Amino acid sequence: MTSPRTKVKYLTDGMLLREAMTDPLLKKYSVIILDEAHERTVNTDVLFGIVKLAQKERDEQKNNSLKVIVMSATMDVDAFRKYYNNCPVIYLEGRTYPVTIYHSKIKHEDYQYAAVCTIFQLHATTPANHDFLVFLTGQEEIETVMSNIKQIAKEAKGPPIKVCPLYAGLPASKQLQVWKKTPSGMRKIVLATNIAEASVTIPQIKCVIDTGAIDNENNPELTVLGKKMTAFPIDPKYSKVLLCAPEFNCLEEALSLVAVMSSENVFHTPLHKREEALKVKQKFISPLGDHITLLNVFKAFCKAPLKKQWCRENYLNHKNLTYAYEIRLQLLGVCQRLNMSISSCGTALDQLLKCLLSGLFTNCAWARTGAGGGGRYVTSAGVAAMLHPSGVLHSIRPAPPAVLYSELLHTKRSYVVTVSAIQPQWLHQVAPEYARRCRASR
Repeated sequence: MTSPRTKVKYLTDGMLLREAMTDPLLKKYSVIILDEAHERTVNTDVLFGIVKLAQKERDEQKNNSLKVIVMSATMDVDAFRKYYNNCPVIYLEGRTYPVTIYHSKIKHEDYQYAAVCTIFQLHATTPANHDFLVFLTGQEEIETVMSNIKQIAKEAKGPPIKVCPLYAGLPASKQLQVWKKTPSGMRKIVLATNIAEASVTIPQIKCVIDTGAIDNENNPELTVLGKKMTAFPIDPKYSKVLLCAPEFNCLEEALSLVAVMSSENVFHTPLHKREEALKVKQKFISPLGDHITLLNVFKAFCKAPLKKQWCRENYLNHKNLTYAYEIRLQLLGVCQRLNMSISSCGTALDQLLKCLLSGLFTNCAWARTGAGGGGRYVTSAGVAAMLHPSGVLHSIRPAPPAVLYSELLHTKRSYVVTVSAIQPQWLHQVAPEYARRCRASR
């Protein structure tokens, strides 16, 4: 929240990047501080270039000069100083601790399994008051590893274990468990995304296990697919979906679906007109699930002549659908630059769902035994969850044997949100190695 009296404004890198799209010279600001520069996300790397150009052009135009401060505890100072034309460097002395680093001698195809093995090797040989911090890539991996640790801990030698997850989507009350003092004689193992890489200090951590999924530590390089994925300004899972789409002849549909999934909720359900809104929604619903339903909504929106009025009549959010339309144009431009073949699967929507599975293969769930009609599922991470009441498949019976979901929502219960029915064998087709691991863990 800002006003004419605002002196200091705190932004995420993504918000500043969006402001730079409409104001490349960032004329609102006289000083820009870019913190945690060592993280080197796509957004921050682009911002380093934007502020450098803005500073140069404002000096040439003799506008108000722009001061840029780049901060980090661990960045490569020489590289940044050279990039910013030999700018001055200020060192603020901090406190450091001696650290011994050990690298794996061999490459591990299954780094999750290797991490669990390392955890229990250390668990058997280190004192109980030495807590562990393990870096993983996301919520699904964290929940899978957490489940594995709890099972193995029942028979493992060593002190009792308390496992604490830490990721951005975790409720605040559960995040706070990480900082609670561990009871005497018990070991705490924190499973975290890069949210714990900077800005937070977790006491009593003595061992850090980093699963960093590279070929050569001295010269780390992205894979060919990874390099292509960085071209898209979206979640890497969705980038993978788009890059696999030509293989399934569905890039036309994949672009629309990824665009609308990258926006906010497109449905508008006012309390006083709930029944009417739900009735209108029926014309978009696909028995295949929520993803195809969203695609139907977006395609109808694109064809509507008077879009704002059409959205009002159909209880849809005009702003979010317009935003999705703009995202699609941007993604289409990236696909064209990569010379990707734009094709449509027409009514063969199984192809689109298989394509979606190729990027979201970690987001599978299977119907629980004996509960086929109850909509109860177990995710690949071993989490028991139900179909969310707002979803298309919630009222369909019998419930499909396997589903693909976009989000896992934790309230008093766990729910899978934005869900589509899939065939269990599809996972073996698009991600065979992951399918084998899932079968072994179930």
